[in-house]
Amino acid sequence: MQTIYDHKMKINATTYADVDSSMITTGKLTPVEGTPFDFRTPHAIGERNEANDRVLQYGPGYDHSYTLQKAPSKDLIEAAVAEAPDSKIRMKVMTTEPAV
Repeated sequence: MQTIYDHKMKINATTYADVDSSMITTGKLTPVEGTPFDFRTPHAIGERNEANDRVLQYGPGYDHSYTLQKAPSKDLIEAAVAEAPDSKIRMKVMTTEPAV
């Protein structure tokens, strides 16, 4: 049986908002490159959620703000895509906002 951890996710973000041990943002934007938060190419959600990463140890999963690659505008941009591996059911998130 599949779980949400088997779904593939892509997030068009180059940075995420760093958090403290209470999961409150610190104001620092951290590059996603080389971290478990790098979903610029599709990855299974559960692939790296147990990685030895300081931020992931504060709370399980990816409850973080991602800064999108494109500057905000009045036009909708693709922020993220999630897809179930067997059914190919897909959810696409579009926004005009700078983060998701």
